[in-house]
Amino acid sequence: MEIIKVLLQDLPFSFHSFRSFELDIWTSGAIMLVFSFFVIFLDEYVVKPWRTRRWERLAEAGDEEAQELLRLAASANVVDE
Repeated sequence: MEIIKVLLQDLPFSFHSFRSFELDIWTSGAIMLVFSFFVIFLDEYVVKPWRTRRWERLAEAGDEEAQELLRLAASANVVDE
């Protein structure tokens, strides 16, 4: 345990400064905002294409539920022209 303390003392930053860190309303709000944007980004650009490809693969195999989900997804796409 003493070895870990000595190694941590040589780091350019201090873990001890994190102990006194307090979350106020602005920091909490910023964390929630960034996390929300991260989740939205993952859903739009990672999960949605994966989900659509999976439904297309299942629909080609004859799965009726996947065909219905693809129809619903296509009807939900709204594009302003």
